[in-house]
Order: sequence, then C-alpha cells, then structure tokens
Amino acid sequence: MTSTNDVPKTPLHPRGRGDIFDMAGLDAVEFYTNASKINDEQIQQQEIMDLNPQIEPLRIELLSDKKGRYVGKNLLDSFALIFARPGGPGVAATVLECSAKDPNTYTLWLATNDGAKSYSLRRLAKDIEDWFKNRALYEYQDTLPSDHPDNPDPKKDLWASILTYCYPSIVKFIQDTYKILNEFRETLNWIESAMDLFTPSEEQRAAHDGITRILNQLKVDFGNRLRTNAANGSPDENWIDDDPSDRVERFNKITQLCFQELECHELSIGEIFQGLIEPKNEEEIQKHDREERIRKETWPRKENTGICKENTWRQWDTQEITFEKFRRLIYVIANYRRAWYNLVHFKAQGSNYILQIRTISMPEGQRHLPRTRLFCGMQILEFLLESDHPNNFFSYIGCSKGPCWFSYHTLKCVAPEFEMREPNLKIYNAWGPPKVPGDSSYQHRLIKVLRILDEKMREAANKGGNLERRAALPDTPDVEKRFVSLRTD
Repeated sequence: MTSTNDVPKTPLHPRGRGDIFDMAGLDAVEFYTNASKINDEQIQQQEIMDLNPQIEPLRIELLSDKKGRYVGKNLLDSFALIFARPGGPGVAATVLECSAKDPNTYTLWLATNDGAKSYSLRRLAKDIEDWFKNRALYEYQDTLPSDHPDNPDPKKDLWASILTYCYPSIVKFIQDTYKILNEFRETLNWIESAMDLFTPSEEQRAAHDGITRILNQLKVDFGNRLRTNAANGSPDENWIDDDPSDRVERFNKITQLCFQELECHELSIGEIFQGLIEPKNEEEIQKHDREERIRKETWPRKENTGICKENTWRQWDTQEITFEKFRRLIYVIANYRRAWYNLVHFKAQGSNYILQIRTISMPEGQRHLPRTRLFCGMQILEFLLESDHPNNFFSYIGCSKGPCWFSYHTLKCVAPEFEMREPNLKIYNAWGPPKVPGDSSYQHRLIKVLRILDEKMREAANKGGNLERRAALPDTPDVEKRFVSLRTD
C-alpha cells in the first residue's frame, strides 16, 4: 500500500471514529501527519512490549493438531491467502465461527481492504462452499495416489478456480519484489550460474536438483514473458505477456515444484543457500564487507532516485538479499498449494462439516473516504466486538499479510483474546481506528493504545533523520516460519 503526503487538514470522523481521538485527548491531524512522515522517511517501527491487559485468551479446539500449533492458524491464513487480490486494497482477513446450534456447521467470515465486493470473489466463495457440500469424504492420507480426489488437479473445478483467482497475486508479488528492468530475469540467470558452481553433498543433491527445476520453470513461465515500458524502462502495466489459456497449467506446475521442494528438502535448501553466500576466502570476505558498507551508506536512496538502468539493482542487493528474495519467492508460491491441503485436511476432520462463507460489508461511507479506510483486520475486530457470541469463534484472525503497526497493537490491546500472524510493523497513514462499543472496557483499551501509538510516533517523527534506518520487514515476515506440510511427519 503506497503512502500519501495528502494529510487531512481537519480530523476525520468516519462513523464517529474521529470522536475516539477527541476522547483520547489526541490531535488527529498530528497523529496522521506523524504517520505520513514516518512512512515517507521509511522508519521501521518496533513492537511495543508494554501492552499487557490481564485477559485469559479464549481457545476453541478446531483441528487435531498433529503438526503443532500452526495447523488451525494456517487454515485461516490459507483462506485469507486464497481470497486476497493483488496490492494493498486486496489484502484479506478471515475468522471462523462454529454454530452454537450445530457443531458441524462453520461460517467463515471474510473481509478485504476494498470491501469484498468483487463478483469473482463471491464466485470463488460459492465454489468452495459447493466443494465442501459435494466432496465425497475420504480418510485423510499423508501420501495420496496421483488419481486421488484430494490431489490438486488443474482439470478439477475448485483447484482451477483457485489458480485462476490467485494468479494475478503471484504476478504482482514478483513485480513488487523485482522492480528494476530485467531484475527478475537476471536474478534467475545469476542464481542458476551460482548453483552450477556449487558442489552439493550427497544429502543436498536432491534439493539442489529441485532448485534447478524451479529456476528453469520460473524462467519459462515468467522470466521469458517480461514486458517493459520502452519509454522509461520500468515494468509494463501488464508486466507478463500472458496467455490466459495456459496460465492455470503454468501456475499449477510451479506451485507443485515449490511445495514439493520445501516439503521434502526444506532443511537442505537452507544449507545450500547458506553455502552459496558464505565467504570462502579473505578476498571474498573483503568484497562482502565492501558491499555491505556501500549498501548501508547509500540506503534508502534507492527508493527515492527513480533510477531504472540495466543492472542498477546489483549496486543495492548483496548476495544475501538476492538469495533471500528468491528463497522467499519459493515459500510464497508453495503456500498456494499448501492452502489446498489445509482445506482438504479441514474437510476430512468431519464427515458432516458444512462451510458457509460470508463477507463483512465495509461500513457505509468508509469506502469513499479518500484518506483513510478500515483495514480488513479491523473490520473483523469490529465484527467480533459486536457479536453476541464471541466464544463461538476460533480465537485467531487469519490474514493474507502480516498486520501493520497500528492494527497489530490495536488488536493486542483491545482484544487480546484473538491473535493474528506475525506483524510487519509498517505504518500506513490510510489506517482508520475501529469503532468499539461505547463506555466499555474495549473503548478504554482503544483510547489507551491510541495514546501509546501517538506518543511513539511523536518520538520517532521528532528524531527524524537522527533515527537509525532499518530495512523494512517483508509484508509477511513469518511466511517461512509458518510453512507446514500436513503430508509429512
């Protein structure tokens, strides 16, 4: 989500939200001015540790947890990932409700930053509901034969629908990760050359071969389809010379390669990349130190210069960053296939499960405000606080990306009964506070956290250029940590 310097001259009052700033004794103009300044100066925020309401978190046992505590959480993050659209407006959040009348009936509540209004989103939701209703129940198996109904098959309606819906998101992720002309193509070639020079151990051989297959597939599917704007050298608006007739098969193949590589060789992949970047002699150590020094001295000019010349990216990306970007890309792509297995595993837990998918409508007037919006995680929070039966919800809010600095601390303080994934701690000055029940403990907590956030921002904004610059966290910092395959021990 991009920042804006167009700061409101008067406090905004969407659905009375401006009143919460008045009740907290805060100046909304100063609040959003500082947010804009911190965003523009790329000051990475830190987690605030002194938020500790003494509330015992609620827990609902949703799934048999043979893989540890991430199984249920990954399910809700997977739903959010599937329903997300490209860019900030398409970020999605989910929460799952178990019916008090029928324990086999679940309702997945879905919110997106842009209001979850698209026809394609609602059609995908209907496809998933129908699949839950009509799918024959098979005992969940760690290893499935190739013709097993639970294997993701691009010729099957639901998996094909998911691939078609999610394909633009992965293209946007590649575009956002590799912004300079031909960087993606050159990165693939450069890593391929480095892999050719690397001698894997016997245990690493299969992982090495798998990475090579991923490189080749990415070059065929994406690297050779780059289109650029001849006028300024930047990526073309469409970026990928795409043939819709075979995009499903292409996306299916690359998700399969990435998922299987992590499922079988995740440890070896880490060892290989570490072996590729570790300096081997004194000359390489000195070169590494020089590159790191240049990167620190010149950061963050990269984002502000607008330079788009061939190979400019090599001035900025050290070997570590280059391999980190590529390794992260493997995880991001693999997670779409992991999402499929999360759905299958959930359905296989009960023979009579019924899943309903409902969208949370953006509050009236909120969609048309030019400067702030209620982010999807905050829409879920509002919905939960208004619910008469909060104990019927699984105590986790799934999200396609990590929550921002505002959303993370607001949830942590206002409703610690519910958790979200690891935050990216970025500040977006389009964020609007949620509406909470008046004269309640929730309102007192929201006032408390807004005061703390305001104080921290004023400190950061006043220090400005004296603050140490830190590389921004990825939008989804825990994408590697949270990868779990349900098919292996």
